[in-house]
Amino acid sequence: MQITTQRTGQRRILAAVAASAGIVQLDVIGAQLAVPALGVSLHADFDDLQWVINSYSTGLATFLLLVGSISDRWGRKRTYTAGLAVFCVMSLLCGISANATLLIAARSVQGIGGAALLAVGPALLSEVFEGRQRSFALGIYGSVAGFAMAFGPMFGGALISSFGWRSIFLVNVPACVAIAWLLRRFAGSPATRPSAPIDWGGGALIIVGMSSFVGLAMQVGNPAGAGGTTWLLVGTTATAAVAFVFIERRRGRHALFDVAEFRDLTTNGMLILALVTGTTSISIIFFSTVYLQNKIGLSPGLTGVAMLPLTLLVWVGNISSASLAKRVSIRALLVLSTSLVAVGAALGATSGPFELWTTLVLMMVISGFGLGLWNPIRLMVVIDRAQPGRAGMSSGYNQSIEYLGVVLGISLTGMFFQARVSSVLFDMRERLPPGTALHELAAQVVIGRIVRPADSMASSNRGIAEVAAAAYQSAFQHTMLLIAAIACAAAVVAAVTIRTRRLSDEHKAVQD
Repeated sequence: MQITTQRTGQRRILAAVAASAGIVQLDVIGAQLAVPALGVSLHADFDDLQWVINSYSTGLATFLLLVGSISDRWGRKRTYTAGLAVFCVMSLLCGISANATLLIAARSVQGIGGAALLAVGPALLSEVFEGRQRSFALGIYGSVAGFAMAFGPMFGGALISSFGWRSIFLVNVPACVAIAWLLRRFAGSPATRPSAPIDWGGGALIIVGMSSFVGLAMQVGNPAGAGGTTWLLVGTTATAAVAFVFIERRRGRHALFDVAEFRDLTTNGMLILALVTGTTSISIIFFSTVYLQNKIGLSPGLTGVAMLPLTLLVWVGNISSASLAKRVSIRALLVLSTSLVAVGAALGATSGPFELWTTLVLMMVISGFGLGLWNPIRLMVVIDRAQPGRAGMSSGYNQSIEYLGVVLGISLTGMFFQARVSSVLFDMRERLPPGTALHELAAQVVIGRIVRPADSMASSNRGIAEVAAAAYQSAFQHTMLLIAAIACAAAVVAAVTIRTRRLSDEHKAVQD
């Protein structure tokens, strides 16, 4: 009877932790589906909409490493519960935000809570399960996250269509409460273990350096704001990076980050690939979702359904990667992954406004499978190349770099998209009525106004609507070409830097 009760408790803990991974993933996808709707509701411009996506990724990137170290000393369950509380409260604040500034601020702190859930969740399961049960539990955990990625757009789109964009955040609140109850009811409090002191100095420098890097990335997306601020951010980022390396070298085995990792070419290559993959992955999803709503005219619910070819193939790629790794070299798989993303994005660049079920679907299938291959292979290689006992740390900073790539990608492609819209409008200015303010028109086009087929028919000035639609279409196609070019560069990096052809016969386990 006691064994049955124990197993029931373990299963419920697994359900709770896996569900938390699902809602963190849902907030990545759901917020992108909600972008057009919240842009209208909050009167947000394109820069605000970029920040809605980037602020969440920034919180995740800056705290992933530090929160893992904190949990070692403070306790896994306590740290996880605190992260869950932060995520829950910030989700509520996101859902009731009255303007874009409050939403962006709440999303930033929500990302910190999400970092605790992602970083501590697997370690928490490792305390509850042992042996083969642990492997099974971690597999279920990963599968639920993949399931949320696959069906999250459909679920999120249905929520937004039925209850508005706020529901995508508010639905987290009852879910978090249920997860907290399960943890309190069934998760014990394991005895604390001696651990190294928390590297607060390294953690503070990570936060400063990554935050200034994010600000710099957003300056790239806003050339008008360049100048003294840009150079200040460059200096802050560089100073924090140098100081971080210096401090971590002095801390030795107690460092938050082992700088000796930089001596390995494959590890450096994986860091570059993480940055570039983050740049391309969310950019493809972001521009696909806003294109389907702004240009094709789909509702958020139908957009979620239309995105299934991409998200389902991401899931297929995830579950196929381990099997493929037994038959194909790791370097070849990484080249294949990045190449498929490049081919898919290039196909997206050839799509016309009404080719939803042809070119765009093919783009989603090809790029989705390529994106799906990446993360499991990334984890395999990073753990395989890590120093003994440092696999968790290596995976953590690699994932942090990937989230920084997300911020850089949204900023870079967003800047490019805006510039392309302005360029096309300027080239076609003779077709516009005299006195048309190009800058104001460009701002409207960028956020998806006056570009749908229905807008062209209903507009009081059909000429403006047609020019706006042409500018939006051209900007989307050229942005996809840019993403394809970046993915091609990633394929070259993989071919040149990855020296791991096969994984070790005995994989190094992640040390708790």
